Amino acid sequence: MEKGYGMLRGRQGAAGYVRAAGENRRVSVRGLPPGAEAALWRTEGGKACRCANGTADREGNWAAETDGAGTLFVTAAGRVMLWEEGPSAEETYCRCCGALKKAAEKPQQKRTPSPAPPEKPGPEEKNAVQEPPAPREKPAAAESPATPEPIRRASADTPPVDALPVLSWPRGTEELRPFFELLPPFSPFYAPGWRFVRAPSPLPGTAYCALGRYVRDGRVRRVAYALPGTPYRPPAELPGYRYHLGYWVLEKEAE
Repeated sequence: MEKGYGMLRGRQGAAGYVRAAGENRRVSVRGLPPGAEAALWRTEGGKACRCANGTADREGNWAAETDGAGTLFVTAAGRVMLWEEGPSAEETYCRCCGALKKAAEKPQQKRTPSPAPPEKPGPEEKNAVQEPPAPREKPAAAESPATPEPIRRASADTPPVDALPVLSWPRGTEELRPFFELLPPFSPFYAPGWRFVRAPSPLPGTAYCALGRYVRDGRVRRVAYALPGTPYRPPAELPGYRYHLGYWVLEKEAE
C-alpha cells in the first residue's frame, strides 16, 4: 500500500499536513479559530465537493479524512484556510476559492411564463349582436405580490490576478524555466508542493527525465531531477541520487 506525507499551505497562522495510505487521506490541522465550523473539501472537475464537517477544539485543532481523489483544502467559517500547494501555492489557492464560490452560489430562480394573449374574434363574431356584459361584483383589492429577494452570491477572498507575485528563479536555475513554461505538468510520484514536467533525458537508454521545482513565497526554493529506473540498478552512475517510487531522484537547494 503506497504511503505519503505532505504539508498543507495555510494562512492566518493555520498549518497542517496530509497523510496518505492507499486511497485514504487523513488531514490534521491546527491554528484554526477555536470552536470554528470547519470542513474538508476536495476539488473535482473545477467543483468543490465537501468530504467532512466538524468543529475545531479549544486549541484550534481539527482532523478529518476522505477516500476521494482531487486537491484537498480546509475551510473555517466559510473561508479557505489551508490547501494542498500543487504546482503553485498561489494558483491552487485561487482555484480552491473559485470552486468554493461556485459551491456556495444559489441556483437562479425560474421565470414564470407570460400568459398567452387572447384570441382575436373572427368575422362572424364581429357581426353578431353584442349583449352588454352582466354586472360583476367589484373584486376585493388583491394583495400586491411580494418582491422576491435579490440573489446574492457568496463573497470570496480570491486575490485579483494582478496581485499574484511573479515567480522568481534564482541564479543557476534559469535554464530550467523554459521547460516549465512550455511543457504540461507531469506527476511521476506523490510529492505535495512540487511541480514536475517530462523533459528529454540526457542519458542514452533512458526514456525521459522528470524535472521538478518547489516554490515558496513566489520563489523557486528547490529543484529536482528524477530518472526512471529499478531499485537494484540505476540507469548510470548517479552520485547523490536516491531511489524513490520507481525513480532515481536528485534534489538540490536553489541558491
